[in-house]
Amino acid sequence: VHLDASGKPTPPTPEMLRVLKPCGGVLLLPSAAPSQVPDWWKGEGVWSRNAGATPRALPWLKFVRGTLAGSGWWTHAFADAGNSGSSGDQRIKGNLAVLWFGEPGAGEAVERHQRTMSPLASNGRVFFQGWGFAGRKNTIVCFDAYNGLRYWERDLPGAVRVRLSAVSGNLACDDDSLFVAAGSRCERIDAVTGMTKAVYEAPQGADGTSRAWGHIAVANGILFGSTTTPDAAPNAQEARSGKVLGADNIGLRFSDALFAFDLASGKQLWVHRGKEIRDTTIVVNGPRVFFAENRGPATVLPARSPDGGMFWHGPPAKNAPKAGPGTTVDRLGRVVNKVPAGPLLRTVLALEAATGKPAWEKHVNLTDCGVWGASASTREAAGFRELQALCQGDVLLFAAEFNQHDGANPEDTARRRTLALSTRDGSPLWSKIVGNLNR
Repeated sequence: VHLDASGKPTPPTPEMLRVLKPCGGVLLLPSAAPSQVPDWWKGEGVWSRNAGATPRALPWLKFVRGTLAGSGWWTHAFADAGNSGSSGDQRIKGNLAVLWFGEPGAGEAVERHQRTMSPLASNGRVFFQGWGFAGRKNTIVCFDAYNGLRYWERDLPGAVRVRLSAVSGNLACDDDSLFVAAGSRCERIDAVTGMTKAVYEAPQGADGTSRAWGHIAVANGILFGSTTTPDAAPNAQEARSGKVLGADNIGLRFSDALFAFDLASGKQLWVHRGKEIRDTTIVVNGPRVFFAENRGPATVLPARSPDGGMFWHGPPAKNAPKAGPGTTVDRLGRVVNKVPAGPLLRTVLALEAATGKPAWEKHVNLTDCGVWGASASTREAAGFRELQALCQGDVLLFAAEFNQHDGANPEDTARRRTLALSTRDGSPLWSKIVGNLNR
């Protein structure tokens, strides 16, 4: 709250607006009349006339600043329910500078190699998924995006999720609430108070067993989720990370059902049973939900190194084996022949978001768009190269995140394909080699 207590009629100035934080910053001006408010202030927030503290006291003019015009928010792991990776912000043009610096710091964060949930931001608030190293607690921290003021903190066991290049995130938010999936349920938390407003339980599997909540998304007043299948169990490295962090869904890449809840009533809207749905391909765009499904034999994930450790243990020795044409180096440092990969044929489906009824389905060749299961070789780190979907407007994309610490050779980049489908009917729009590399 910013207060001018001079007692004199004080019209608002440009400097007052510059220092007043967006999304709820309050300015109180004594004796100022609404007629003194410049026109360029009137679109920046809400003005109201307030009585003085005593009958003889002069009235106050109160201004509550709103959101910045053209600003965008980051409400899901990859920006929005469509995994577009773009916040839609129209304000930022470059020439960035530090606005504030402070907590939460490294002592409250999951180590970066675990690739945990990115912080979410909506309506001027940031939601940060933390892990207290000393107390080994899974926490959610909410702070102000414009000045770093910490609003609240919650301990939520099982609320940390990592390996987000391989699995879906477990946080989503809108202007009013944060949604946190942990275990078999999702908590709806008030963005302002940090108190739980509602709890949603994931439906049981077709066999009647309890299932973990996998994918999460919020759009158009609907909460979407998936129930993970334990058939493709996490590998040793992922299991060890889960044990240390207290995370419950590490490495569970597949689900066998999608479902939706109406946020206004809290009632479950529908459940769609599938076979092997890749969680990282689930996207919500407009009135539909899209995903890719394996209707063939169940996927068997490759094993990792026996100790379950990270695939890099230090600089390679000068005489370390190197891969040549048609070979690769496995996670034990051995040169092995590449196994020719067969075509990746999957079914892409579109469901009506409000009812769960099928809109269309297409049998699609996703070869070279990404790994369906899990990467296995030394040069394909945990979660890298794994298939993902992105959706915006009328276009549904299938591609993968490629990351090689020692660069990319032409043989690899020539097999990095992106496929674009129409969201209207699933018809192919284009397909080409992109050769993308994220670092």
